[in-house]
Amino acid sequence: MENSTENKNMLSVDELKGAITLNCDYSRNLCDYSGYYYLCDVISEIADSNTSIYYSDIIKFISENVEKVNDAIEEMGWDGCGSDLYKAGQMAEYLDIERRIYDELDEAMLNFCYNYILYDLEIKEITPEQEDEIESLCYRVDNNATLDTFEDFLKELLTPENDETEED
Repeated sequence: MENSTENKNMLSVDELKGAITLNCDYSRNLCDYSGYYYLCDVISEIADSNTSIYYSDIIKFISENVEKVNDAIEEMGWDGCGSDLYKAGQMAEYLDIERRIYDELDEAMLNFCYNYILYDLEIKEITPEQEDEIESLCYRVDNNATLDTFEDFLKELLTPENDETEED
Protein backbone atom coordinates (compact mmCIF):
# COMPACT_ATOMS: atom_id res chain seq x y z
CA MET A 1 0.00 0.00 0.00
CA GLU A 2 2.83 2.36 0.81
CA ASN A 3 4.15 2.02 -2.74
CA SER A 4 0.81 2.88 -4.38
CA THR A 5 0.54 6.10 -2.36
CA GLU A 6 3.99 7.08 -3.53
CA ASN A 7 3.02 6.41 -7.18
CA LYS A 8 0.01 8.74 -6.89
CA ASN A 9 2.44 11.64 -6.56
CA MET A 10 4.36 10.59 -9.64
CA LEU A 11 3.70 12.13 -13.05
CA SER A 12 3.59 10.13 -16.25
CA VAL A 13 6.28 11.40 -18.62
CA ASP A 14 4.24 10.15 -21.56
CA GLU A 15 1.25 12.25 -20.44
CA LEU A 16 3.47 15.30 -19.84
CA LYS A 17 4.92 14.89 -23.33
CA GLY A 18 1.44 14.44 -24.80
CA ALA A 19 0.26 17.70 -23.22
CA ILE A 20 2.85 19.75 -25.12
CA THR A 21 1.39 21.75 -27.97
CA LEU A 22 3.81 22.48 -30.78
CA ASN A 23 2.43 24.54 -33.64
CA CYS A 24 5.49 23.99 -35.79
CA ASP A 25 6.03 20.36 -36.77
CA TYR A 26 9.70 21.13 -37.34
CA SER A 27 10.11 21.78 -33.61
CA ARG A 28 9.66 18.06 -33.02
CA ASN A 29 12.79 17.43 -35.11
CA LEU A 30 14.98 18.57 -32.21
CA CYS A 31 14.47 15.06 -30.83
CA ASP A 32 16.45 13.68 -33.78
CA TYR A 33 19.63 15.26 -32.42
CA SER A 34 21.60 14.61 -29.28
CA GLY A 35 25.05 15.14 -27.95
CA TYR A 36 27.38 18.04 -28.34
CA TYR A 37 25.42 20.11 -30.85
CA TYR A 38 24.71 23.77 -30.26
CA LEU A 39 20.99 24.37 -30.23
CA CYS A 40 21.31 27.26 -32.71
CA ASP A 41 23.18 24.95 -35.13
CA VAL A 42 20.53 22.25 -34.80
CA ILE A 43 17.77 24.77 -35.54
CA SER A 44 19.69 26.02 -38.59
CA GLU A 45 20.20 22.43 -39.76
CA ILE A 46 16.48 21.67 -39.38
CA ALA A 47 15.53 24.82 -41.31
CA ASP A 48 18.09 24.12 -44.03
CA SER A 49 17.12 20.49 -44.50
CA ASN A 50 13.41 21.37 -44.73
CA THR A 51 13.71 24.26 -47.18
CA SER A 52 12.27 23.41 -50.58
CA ILE A 53 14.65 22.55 -53.39
CA TYR A 54 12.24 21.91 -56.25
CA TYR A 55 11.12 24.87 -58.31
CA SER A 56 7.45 23.92 -58.08
CA ASP A 57 7.62 23.85 -54.27
CA ILE A 58 9.55 27.12 -54.15
CA ILE A 59 7.04 28.85 -56.44
CA LYS A 60 4.19 27.53 -54.30
CA PHE A 61 5.86 28.91 -51.15
CA ILE A 62 6.48 32.28 -52.83
CA SER A 63 2.90 32.56 -54.06
CA GLU A 64 1.50 31.75 -50.61
CA ASN A 65 4.03 33.88 -48.68
CA VAL A 66 4.79 37.02 -50.67
CA GLU A 67 5.13 39.07 -47.49
CA LYS A 68 7.70 36.65 -46.03
CA VAL A 69 9.71 36.80 -49.26
CA ASN A 70 9.66 40.61 -49.15
CA ASP A 71 10.74 40.51 -45.50
CA ALA A 72 13.63 38.17 -46.34
CA ILE A 73 14.79 40.46 -49.14
CA GLU A 74 14.58 43.47 -46.80
CA GLU A 75 16.47 41.66 -44.05
CA MET A 76 19.11 39.89 -46.11
CA GLY A 77 19.29 42.20 -49.10
CA TRP A 78 18.80 41.13 -52.69
CA ASP A 79 22.42 39.96 -52.92
CA GLY A 80 22.03 38.09 -49.63
CA CYS A 81 19.10 36.26 -51.17
CA GLY A 82 21.23 35.18 -54.12
CA SER A 83 19.95 37.88 -56.51
CA ASP A 84 17.34 35.41 -57.67
CA LEU A 85 13.62 35.05 -56.97
CA TYR A 86 13.90 31.31 -56.34
CA LYS A 87 16.76 31.78 -53.88
CA ALA A 88 14.82 34.62 -52.21
CA GLY A 89 11.91 32.21 -51.82
CA GLN A 90 14.22 29.62 -50.30
CA MET A 91 15.72 32.19 -47.93
CA ALA A 92 12.22 33.25 -46.88
CA GLU A 93 11.20 29.66 -46.23
CA TYR A 94 14.42 28.98 -44.31
CA LEU A 95 13.90 32.06 -42.11
CA ASP A 96 10.24 31.15 -41.62
CA ILE A 97 11.05 27.64 -40.39
CA GLU A 98 13.84 28.92 -38.16
CA ARG A 99 11.63 31.61 -36.60
CA ARG A 100 8.76 29.23 -36.04
CA ILE A 101 11.05 26.91 -34.08
CA TYR A 102 12.47 29.80 -32.05
CA ASP A 103 8.94 31.04 -31.30
CA GLU A 104 8.20 27.86 -29.39
CA LEU A 105 11.70 26.88 -28.34
CA ASP A 106 10.82 26.43 -24.67
CA GLU A 107 8.07 23.93 -25.48
CA ALA A 108 10.25 22.25 -28.13
CA MET A 109 13.00 21.74 -25.56
CA LEU A 110 10.47 20.40 -23.08
CA ASN A 111 9.42 17.90 -25.75
CA PHE A 112 13.11 17.07 -26.33
CA CYS A 113 13.64 16.47 -22.60
CA TYR A 114 10.57 14.27 -22.14
CA ASN A 115 11.50 12.31 -25.26
CA TYR A 116 15.02 11.80 -23.89
CA ILE A 117 13.64 10.70 -20.51
CA LEU A 118 11.26 8.20 -22.10
CA TYR A 119 13.46 6.67 -24.77
CA ASP A 120 17.06 7.17 -23.68
CA LEU A 121 16.80 7.03 -19.90
CA GLU A 122 13.77 4.71 -20.11
CA ILE A 123 12.05 6.45 -17.21
CA LYS A 124 8.25 6.49 -17.26
CA GLU A 125 7.43 8.64 -14.21
CA ILE A 126 8.92 11.65 -12.50
CA THR A 127 8.09 13.64 -9.39
CA PRO A 128 6.41 17.06 -9.52
CA GLU A 129 9.66 18.57 -8.22
CA GLN A 130 11.61 17.01 -11.08
CA GLU A 131 9.03 18.32 -13.52
CA ASP A 132 9.48 21.83 -12.09
CA GLU A 133 13.26 21.64 -12.49
CA ILE A 134 12.96 20.41 -16.08
CA GLU A 135 10.48 23.16 -16.96
CA SER A 136 12.70 25.75 -15.31
CA LEU A 137 15.63 24.68 -17.47
CA CYS A 138 13.55 24.65 -20.67
CA TYR A 139 11.86 27.99 -20.04
CA ARG A 140 15.19 29.73 -19.68
CA VAL A 141 16.81 27.98 -22.64
CA ASP A 142 19.73 29.68 -24.35
CA ASN A 143 20.14 28.88 -28.03
CA ASN A 144 23.93 28.73 -27.49
CA ALA A 145 23.50 25.78 -25.13
CA THR A 146 24.45 22.34 -26.32
CA LEU A 147 22.02 19.46 -26.27
CA ASP A 148 24.35 17.39 -24.13
CA THR A 149 23.89 20.02 -21.41
CA PHE A 150 20.22 19.06 -21.27
CA GLU A 151 21.03 15.37 -21.42
CA ASP A 152 23.59 15.63 -18.60
CA PHE A 153 21.14 17.66 -16.50
CA LEU A 154 18.45 15.00 -16.97
CA LYS A 155 20.81 12.14 -16.16
CA GLU A 156 21.95 13.88 -12.98
CA LEU A 157 18.40 14.79 -11.96
CA LEU A 158 16.74 11.46 -12.70
CA THR A 159 19.24 8.66 -12.30
CA PRO A 160 20.39 7.73 -8.84
CA GLU A 161 24.10 7.92 -8.22
CA ASN A 162 25.85 4.67 -7.68
CA ASP A 163 27.24 5.25 -4.22
CA GLU A 164 28.65 1.81 -3.73
CA THR A 165 31.09 1.76 -0.90
CA GLU A 166 33.59 -0.98 -0.50
CA GLU A 167 33.35 -2.93 2.68
CA ASP A 168 36.65 -3.48 4.47
